[in-house]
Amino acid sequence: MKRNVTAPATMAALPFSRLYQGVFFALMLLCMAAAGMAKAGNLEDGMAAYEKGEHAKAFALIKKSAEAGDAAGQTELAYFYANGIGTKTNEKMAAKWYKKAADKGVERAQYSLGLMAYEGRGVKQDYAEAAGWYDLAAEQNDVDAQLALAMMVMEGKGVDKEPSRASRLFVKAARQNNRVGQYYAGWCSEQGFGSRKDYSNASGWYRLSAQQGYVPAMSALGALYFAGRGVIQDYAEGMKWYSQAAQRGDMTSQAVVGLAYEKGLGVTPDRDEAIKWYTKAAEQGDEDAKNILDDLGKKPVAK
Repeated sequence: MKRNVTAPATMAALPFSRLYQGVFFALMLLCMAAAGMAKAGNLEDGMAAYEKGEHAKAFALIKKSAEAGDAAGQTELAYFYANGIGTKTNEKMAAKWYKKAADKGVERAQYSLGLMAYEGRGVKQDYAEAAGWYDLAAEQNDVDAQLALAMMVMEGKGVDKEPSRASRLFVKAARQNNRVGQYYAGWCSEQGFGSRKDYSNASGWYRLSAQQGYVPAMSALGALYFAGRGVIQDYAEGMKWYSQAAQRGDMTSQAVVGLAYEKGLGVTPDRDEAIKWYTKAAEQGDEDAKNILDDLGKKPVAK
């Protein structure tokens, strides 16, 4: 029996169909790559123009990148609007573009949008909204967001007051070698805020922060040495840190340095040096320093 075998109509076309699809997708990928290169090119050229001081040109190029959907370009454009670079300052536009980038997961945009919500710039002031954006950025290890959120959690502003959570956030920032985070991690340990009191741990964090030039940490470390908490009592070492803070204008440290020179704590007693430092503290409004100057027969400066 003779059979009529008719090939399916699609069979002959199948290889061409697959070939067409392959070419189509290849072209699509090329177009996407070209678009991506254009976005990146605009952003890179814009930042290069910014470095040259060509702010108007930089703004125009970065705007093209942002409008093409590039998250990094959107973040930069928002920054330009917020700071009036190459354009008039426009905080509403800054918030708009930060939001676009923040929705794409850019941690810097999330932090910046949180800050605008916290301060009520470009958007309605909303502490809860600010905390929400800070939280997203903090989860991505943005150190500024970790600190900002920790402060809000410590105060219970826009979020529940949770000492343990605040302490954890400060430690996260501290572990990124942030000197403010290190100071507050030390403060939490010293005060037992959100964790058990641990003066040794406190001194360690204070030292790291002080070594980076953070004045409150210098003063705090000096106090631990004077009191012998978490470290062996050592007035000379305490004076070393108090003196550094005093020289940088810290009022409390200036008064303590005055006391140290008056009483000979870690230094040779020196009445003139004592008066000098008490006077500096008094000039900043330290009432105890003013009273001590009265007792020493020196009239404090009226402020």
